Amino acid sequence: MEGESITVRHLVSHTSAIRDNWDLYGYPGWSGKEGYVKGDSSLPLGEFLETAYVAGGERYFPKENWYTNFAPGEQYQYSNFGAALAGHLVEEQ
Repeated sequence: MEGESITVRHLVSHTSAIRDNWDLYGYPGWSGKEGYVKGDSSLPLGEFLETAYVAGGERYFPKENWYTNFAPGEQYQYSNFGAALAGHLVEEQ
């Protein structure tokens, strides 16, 4: 939900409200229909996540990228992208 904070605990417990929206994440080296990356992406993970989960990003689609019927911390929904964001945060520290 807009304006809600997401913690690392939310990310690692899959309660962040981040939705895996595979259909909208077409970028060089990835085929959404196959569901996996063929080779390395030309877009670094941090940039990809920023374009998808920060308002104004080219892949930012609130209704498709977020669960809007509950806030972070309220419900478990497995999220590959949430786990990727947690990994990216650790990598950057």
